[in-house]
Amino acid sequence: MITRPERGDAWPARAFSGVVFIPCEGAQDPEMGRRLDEAFRRGGVERVRSLRFGGPPNETDWLKGDGWALSMEGGRVGQNLAERP
Repeated sequence: MITRPERGDAWPARAFSGVVFIPCEGAQDPEMGRRLDEAFRRGGVERVRSLRFGGPPNETDWLKGDGWALSMEGGRVGQNLAERP
């Protein structure tokens, strides 16, 4: 579950249960699908606390994408990564 705040680069997120998506032909990025599968096999999705946009990758990222990351770092509503101390 991802909660979109009115502003900010980190959106609060939590994993509740596993799901399976059946993609339309050509709608899935095979490389990202492979990386997501590896991340689930590695475990730790229950520690995901935010969907971050922009900013450099860091050690709290559970899965990194192109310009985004599922992070174990908590996201606060309205928090902007550039505003953090």
